[in-house]
Amino acid sequence: MQGTGSAVIVAKRARANKFIISVQDGNCPMKTDTFIGRSFRTGAFLASLILATGATSTGIPIPWGIGIDFLTGSVWKPNDREVGVTKTDYRNFNYEIDYSSCPATISTIKLPIIQKSKADRLIELKSLLDKGILTIDEFNSEKKKILAEN
Repeated sequence: MQGTGSAVIVAKRARANKFIISVQDGNCPMKTDTFIGRSFRTGAFLASLILATGATSTGIPIPWGIGIDFLTGSVWKPNDREVGVTKTDYRNFNYEIDYSSCPATISTIKLPIIQKSKADRLIELKSLLDKGILTIDEFNSEKKKILAEN
């Protein structure tokens, strides 16, 4: 089969560097690509540092937002400099796999040849005569051929 296809995979940012995607079509070999790159989201880090920092009762600042960001992986994003990765928007990235090593082929299905008996063929022939598809001369000519076969 030749063409393109797509799939939607939802994954957490923390796993942006751990994608292993496999595809297979028909009798073609399986193709597996591994995506291992991820980038640090400096803007998200700074926003958490500034906006999500609390203080203890003694006034010591605690950047609890940064801890949460690292635990959830939200400070990471897929590395769009990695081959096959493109950024759609700030939340979505595309992972493209080159599967051109499997050429398009037209496959044929070989069906078994079923030999009908002379009786079955004569019944079909008579049916064609009764339906007006064959003339009496055509019927007699084909009937003669069938009866002459070994």
